Amino acid sequence: EMLDKMVLRNRLGIPGDAIVAYVQLGAGRINDIQSDISITLDAIHKSGAWAVIGESMLGQRIFLDGKNNIRILRDFPNSKYFNSFDFAIIAGGYNSYHEAISFSLPSICIPNDQTGMDDQIERARFAEEKGCMIVIEDVSKANMKRSIAQLMDENIRTKMKEISLQLRKPNGALEVAEKLCKIMNEDS
Repeated sequence: EMLDKMVLRNRLGIPGDAIVAYVQLGAGRINDIQSDISITLDAIHKSGAWAVIGESMLGQRIFLDGKNNIRILRDFPNSKYFNSFDFAIIAGGYNSYHEAISFSLPSICIPNDQTGMDDQIERARFAEEKGCMIVIEDVSKANMKRSIAQLMDENIRTKMKEISLQLRKPNGALEVAEKLCKIMNEDS
């Protein structure tokens, strides 16, 4: 169940009118994400937005360098807070990708090309071609600054949300629950 926009913002001391980016680049177990996180947080800080890092419960703790507009969220599932975010910067894993589309969260995706069986690049490129995600394969200060500047534009975020709505698929939970209730009622 999605929580109201202000629940997380109040909990973390983030102003209600701030532009807030959710940052979750994985646990760092397959690839080193520290440099990507540093570049990302620096670009968000310079843009004037706030950042909330979704710290993986599987990974090591993240230590910050004292920037006032960065918070850490160590919780699960973080998707219940997606109403609090204006956009996200995510890894291209299956769950992150589908949650961003399912919850219409405009995103910058940094696919991991070291996963072996999981083609994160192809998955992310599909969403980029449709227009609901920006893909950065080569993380650099310039690429991140340019991509964040795009997502600071409310009109671009709105268009990306609309496209995500078109790509969204039902998850089937309600359908299964209704069928189970029907079966149970027939047996009564």
